[in-house]
Amino acid sequence: VAALTFAKSGQLVVALTDRRLIMTAPPVGTAGDAASLAGAPTIITEAVATAIVEAPASYTEAAPEAAKYASANAPLVLFVGGVDRKCHVYELPKKAVGSGSVAPRAEPTLTFLTLDKPVTSLSVAMDSAFLAVGGADGSMTVCALPEVNEHTTLQLHDSIAGGVSGVSLVPDFTPSASPGASLAYSTGLDGTMVLTTVTPGGYANPPDIAPVTHLPLAFKGVSDKGDKADKGEAEEAEGEEGGEKKEGETPPETEGEAAEEPTVMAAARDASSSGLAESAAR
Repeated sequence: VAALTFAKSGQLVVALTDRRLIMTAPPVGTAGDAASLAGAPTIITEAVATAIVEAPASYTEAAPEAAKYASANAPLVLFVGGVDRKCHVYELPKKAVGSGSVAPRAEPTLTFLTLDKPVTSLSVAMDSAFLAVGGADGSMTVCALPEVNEHTTLQLHDSIAGGVSGVSLVPDFTPSASPGASLAYSTGLDGTMVLTTVTPGGYANPPDIAPVTHLPLAFKGVSDKGDKADKGEAEEAEGEEGGEKKEGETPPETEGEAAEEPTVMAAARDASSSGLAESAAR
């Protein structure tokens, strides 16, 4: 499996590494039961999909063929990012027209963005105002819906480290927020998270994105106190077997250590008092 998403209808959409895009009902029953894909609606995309998300109603309602999407048998419209570095719009029929190796190859109805490296993440705002695209090139692109062709791109993360690992859009409900604004979060494999504000730029105009400040994520090696206690007991037992420890002797494993290894609880307290936590809470 290369990517997956849930549609508003409750269906599960799965992208496989053989370029198949399949819509199926989520498996139910005993944990570990495999879902059957036999007869499931399937298409073959131009490239392996790395991120997928359902297009909101605001996009389909503004489409030239809006009447087609209003019927009960209307296809599921998806934003799809892939290893080909592009973002496409695909239509996945609700009724199977093929399966497995004989599934039809589908042409995208629209290709609206090309990055320098593969797409890694997609997110649609809760109010359907924006689409955010994260890429392995370290960029986050925000498109104003329903016109996805108009967008603004920010270079936020180190592409050598792997670029963007995830993007998310949530409405900005702060008292000073502009009407229709959203908070855009971007996390990267370079160990940073970026939070910025996105506001509408008008119909068919690029959205406005506020200047951003990188918020470093501190990764610490931590251990449970229980593990340390067990280690201490083992060392004490070894000391008893080998004789009494000489006064003033420093255990070999602690020589040269500048500070005690932080515990899980200590790391949690540090995170709760950090500026990153305060920014996220805001």
